[in-house]
Amino acid sequence: MILELKRVTKSFGGLQAIRTFDMAVRRGEIVGLIGPNGAGKTTLFNLITGFNNVDQGQIFLNNVDITGFPPHRMASLNVSRTFQIVKPFSNISVIDNVSIGAMFGSTSKVLPPKEAHHKAEDILAFTGLLDKRNQTAGSLTMGQRKRLEVARALATSPQLLLLDEAVAGLNPAEVEDMIELIGMIHQRGITLIIIEHVLKVIMTLCQRIVVLNYGSKIAEGSPQEIANDPVVIGAYLGEDFDSDA
Repeated sequence: MILELKRVTKSFGGLQAIRTFDMAVRRGEIVGLIGPNGAGKTTLFNLITGFNNVDQGQIFLNNVDITGFPPHRMASLNVSRTFQIVKPFSNISVIDNVSIGAMFGSTSKVLPPKEAHHKAEDILAFTGLLDKRNQTAGSLTMGQRKRLEVARALATSPQLLLLDEAVAGLNPAEVEDMIELIGMIHQRGITLIIIEHVLKVIMTLCQRIVVLNYGSKIAEGSPQEIANDPVVIGAYLGEDFDSDA
C-alpha cells in the first residue's frame, strides 16, 4: 500500500468532521472520494497532507507513520495536492508559477533555476499550457487555471497526487479535456485520489470509490457497485441517478 489511514478522527470544536475512518490505497490506483458537501472529503485531504493534524488514529505512507507531518515534509515525500479554489501567483508568469514548484518541491535541495525552468516547460507542454508560459497566471481562463493548478502540483514530482474538484466550474469540453489529462497522469505511474462532484469523472477514471457522509465511510467498491448501492443512492446519488449516464 502506498497510503493507509487507520481509525483517523478529526473534530473542529464540537463538530466531528471525520469519524474513525479507515482507507488503504494501492500503488498505481485511482481512488475516488465522493459524498455530499460537508461530508469531510477535503478535511481528509488536509489530514493526509499535513494541513490539519489528526485527533486520533494514524496515517502511513509506504508503511512509514507520517501522522502529524507538516505540508513541506509531505512534499519532500512526493505527496502533492490541488485545491478546490485555485490560487496561483497571479502577477507572475505561468512558467514562473510552475518553476517555483519545481525549484522548491520534493527535492532535498533547491533545484537550480535553469533546471527548474526546463522542468516547468516539460510540464506545461504535458498539461497543454506551453503556449501560455509567458502570460501572467491571473490572465488565464478558469479552465487554464485548473490546468495550471495541476501543473504546479506535478512540478513537485509526486508519487501520490490528491486532486480536489479539478473540474469544478469547467464547461463540458473542458471536463473532457481534464479527464484525458488525469488519465495521462495516471499512465505516468502516479497514484491518484480524486474528490469530485462531477460523477462522470469518477465513473470514467476511478477503479475504486469511497463514499463519505457526515465524516463516516458509508460505502466502498467499484464504480458499478457504488452506483447500485441503495445506501449511497439514498445519501448522495439520488433516486434518479443513472449509472450509465
